[in-house]
Amino acid sequence: MRFRRGALGTLSTTCLLGWKQAAGLELVAEGLWLSVGEDGLAIREGGADPVEELIAADPAAARVAVDRAFIDAVRGIGNDVRAPYAEALRTHRLACALATSAASGQPVRLADDAAAERPGPGDAADSPASR
Repeated sequence: MRFRRGALGTLSTTCLLGWKQAAGLELVAEGLWLSVGEDGLAIREGGADPVEELIAADPAAARVAVDRAFIDAVRGIGNDVRAPYAEALRTHRLACALATSAASGQPVRLADDAAAERPGPGDAADSPASR
């Protein structure tokens, strides 16, 4: 996928397992790799002798916590909403495009929603979702 400002990204999903295996995000930049997932955070940076830091988490507790936060937000309980509505809607549309792409085997182009709040830096636009 190509972001509005030209950065490249890859998104993937699968429904082969029949259960949720993992969810995470990896960021790669010159001399830096970050991996954020349900099992923790990994940071690797440096040149020839990179330094790696691991911060472990409990995957089962993380899944319960994120589900609880979502249900509470839908019910209007608490104030743990972590993204503005427009950003959450764009994320939902992207997730739907990923699922459609995985099911069809074809890229999906996201429509530029003029009614949505103005996107922030690096937001995806006209991005084909890949399998």
